[in-house]
Amino acid sequence: MSRFVGLVGAVVAVLLVASPVQAETPEGAWEIEAFAGWSTGRYDDSSIVGLRLGKSFAPGWVIKGAFGTFDDAEGKYGHDQITLDVSFERHFAARQRHQFILSMGPGFATSKLTMGGRNLSNDTLTAHLGIGGKIKLGGAVHLRPDLRFRWYEDQDDRDAELTLAINWTF
Repeated sequence: MSRFVGLVGAVVAVLLVASPVQAETPEGAWEIEAFAGWSTGRYDDSSIVGLRLGKSFAPGWVIKGAFGTFDDAEGKYGHDQITLDVSFERHFAARQRHQFILSMGPGFATSKLTMGGRNLSNDTLTAHLGIGGKIKLGGAVHLRPDLRFRWYEDQDDRDAELTLAINWTF
């Protein structure tokens, strides 16, 4: 976890000294996203679905809350997980229609796992770091691909999550 803290510190430093850019998301705007995707790494490959709600609090910055559910796709372990995350996102507008996004933040995960006929539960704090984009489809609607890495406090486990979202900014 200490290597992760160092990595997050380096990313924050880069974000804080980065020159201001014109952000497509105006300050004070709200964002709603519905996402789906795939996760691999902790127990098994899992499908992901969820919702995110965010608010732009400064030019180029968005704070976002997320709720996601992970379902064990292979059925090997009978694993289901729910995550609650807070993300701090830095949006870099390369063009008016496209943005590059760096995101990071803390979270919480609760898991139910069935192994060898035994039911196990696990609640843990998490941290995530990700990269993504925002592609304007028209009006206030965007397509949002993301790749996130999640670390779990209680173990040396981590996973990678690849998601695609529909974003509505208002």
